[in-house]
Amino acid sequence: MSLSRFLLGQAWIFAPDAKTGELLGPRGTLHHVAIATELALKAWIAHHDLTDTWLDRYVRHDLARAWALADVLGLDPDPDLHRIVDQLDPHFRKGGFQHEPDFWTSGFEREAPVLLDRLIARVAARL
Repeated sequence: MSLSRFLLGQAWIFAPDAKTGELLGPRGTLHHVAIATELALKAWIAHHDLTDTWLDRYVRHDLARAWALADVLGLDPDPDLHRIVDQLDPHFRKGGFQHEPDFWTSGFEREAPVLLDRLIARVAARL
């Protein structure tokens, strides 16, 4: 199995649905959305022959950097999906889901999984 397919599979595993969202609560749901977003974007980047070591060193947990790199590599993601990065990146990089007060737009924990599903589907269709 290729690294890109493995990462995409992991993104599906972390992607919360309505049932898991209820169990995780808003913070947990958004944390899982951030993890799955990172994995989906890294899957696209890895598809372009970049290694896991390179991803760990260059991208780490930086959703904004992963988004920009995936865009440069031709993912051409729907601009609506960028709201995941706008809302979650600053807090995901520093573990804010556990340590900071709620920061997201009210209701985003319900919208984010839908946006995430679109992002994962977009990556899957192009791998």
